Amino acid sequence: LCLDRQQVAVEHRRRLDEVLRQREGRQLDRKPVEPVVEVRAKLTLPHGLFELAIRGRDGLLLKDKWKDVSGSIMGVFVADFPNMFMITGPQAPFANLPTSIEQNVQYITDCIRKMEDESYDVCEPKQSAEDEWVAHTADIHGQTLMAQGDKVNSWMMGANLENRNPRVLIYFGGANVYYDKLRESADEGFPECEFLRLAG
Repeated sequence: LCLDRQQVAVEHRRRLDEVLRQREGRQLDRKPVEPVVEVRAKLTLPHGLFELAIRGRDGLLLKDKWKDVSGSIMGVFVADFPNMFMITGPQAPFANLPTSIEQNVQYITDCIRKMEDESYDVCEPKQSAEDEWVAHTADIHGQTLMAQGDKVNSWMMGANLENRNPRVLIYFGGANVYYDKLRESADEGFPECEFLRLAG
């Protein structure tokens, strides 16, 4: 079976709409804030997330935050979007995808476990941590030929998409280095985030 991009987008939207309709009618069991996990393939980053009306603090749309830079913290967290986790989001490594997914899932699981074990309701990614990761990723990117990707409309920079500025989307510091950074963050209690308890 061979589908073109439009067919895939329509089917993806149909399935997502179905999931969201089910979610809206569901009562939350324990906590007033529930983590959201989004999974996207590299080919759509950040395009797929642009199409969703994902809102963070003060109603900020993710697509507005990412207008010029698709910043994240290790491709998992985005500042101003509490309790939102991405698997292999922007600025995650270009590596064996199943392995990267597994590493991200373990990292997110550890974070949610921390929240449950310590009775936290909110995982609030820090803007300073996002700024550091964006700068680190851009520095490494600038040392590779990928820094020229905008000149050839490379999808690896989102330069193939109309009405979008090219941007650094991939961490080229090495998968093992990236996985070590995830483990170090988890072992240190996720210092990139502030954890909060809601009153009541």
